Amino acid sequence: MRKILETHEMSGIVALFLIVQFGGLLVAFLVTHTSSATTIYQTLANQQTADFSYVIDFMLVMIIVLLLMNKHKNSEKWEHRFIRSFEGLVLIATSSFAFLFAFTVLLPRSVEYAYLALAIVAAVAVVTLREKERATKNAATIISSIGVGLVLGFYFTFEYTLIILGIIAVYDYLSVFVTKSMIALAKRLSREDTAFLIEEEDIVAMSEKSLGPESTTKYLKELNENKEDEDPLFKKLLEKGKIPEISSIQLGEGDLGLPLMIAVSAFFTFNNFFMPVFLVVGSGVGIVATLLLLKKYNRPLPAIPPLFAFIAAFSGVAFLITGKENQLISIALIIMGIFVFGFGMMFELSRGARKGEED
Repeated sequence: MRKILETHEMSGIVALFLIVQFGGLLVAFLVTHTSSATTIYQTLANQQTADFSYVIDFMLVMIIVLLLMNKHKNSEKWEHRFIRSFEGLVLIATSSFAFLFAFTVLLPRSVEYAYLALAIVAAVAVVTLREKERATKNAATIISSIGVGLVLGFYFTFEYTLIILGIIAVYDYLSVFVTKSMIALAKRLSREDTAFLIEEEDIVAMSEKSLGPESTTKYLKELNENKEDEDPLFKKLLEKGKIPEISSIQLGEGDLGLPLMIAVSAFFTFNNFFMPVFLVVGSGVGIVATLLLLKKYNRPLPAIPPLFAFIAAFSGVAFLITGKENQLISIALIIMGIFVFGFGMMFELSRGARKGEED
């Protein structure tokens, strides 16, 4: 089935992205407003949390070991079990952080001793519901992403989170444009329908004129060979002389949680709302720019490099406005953002487009 990118799905992805950013920032604000930061720090640093972390780590290691031991037979089945088990454990761990922050704000101090246990129970409920109802996948990913952004932003100062994002941006760039490993991983995670990705998808009707006679004939043949033309929705469109195509777009959990990490860290580091909100606007512009490039070039793209570019540039502008850093650092961040997006992304995409035309 051909996949295209329509405005409706682009708008849906941007909306989900902003829900994670502003939802996480709201929780961070409430944590400071209700003086819950100390409680969270104590909970994260206590032995219960350490034990919980050890259990999760042990289970992940055991899953990997079992996968390797059984790789010689029923590989596909064991890989499926591995991915589903890995998804469940990661969702429990990250969602627990999201609920921990929320419960310290919403629940009375009289049950402070049970915050972590209640958070784990709520996280397990999210995983259970996600397994039973496919429609809850995006909601599970949003909760998990908020947990990642909150705990990392709470732990690290702004400078460290910017460095972390920069390192991941380099890795994301190489794994998509050079080694292609991230593309293969994303395809497998999408095939398994995991909650590591949020997705907006719809079936749209295209005319034969928009595809061209030759492309239409080839495409309809593929639909018939794959028996996709037997799907009731596809059949209904085909009977009307329309060509069914899937408008689909996905974002990884890191694409959601890491920008939130930056915004939350900025909030706790600089203790004001302007900086984090300004950075959320920057990351929002970055995600829109990524989607527009995806629509134009129609090839897999890394989201973290453009996000990092716009966050760095907007950080520099915010520093110039607030005077939090000297002008040299502010200008350097702006130049770095322009360089990463202009040279790192646009140059690679232009080069790839020229190479495609030559081929």
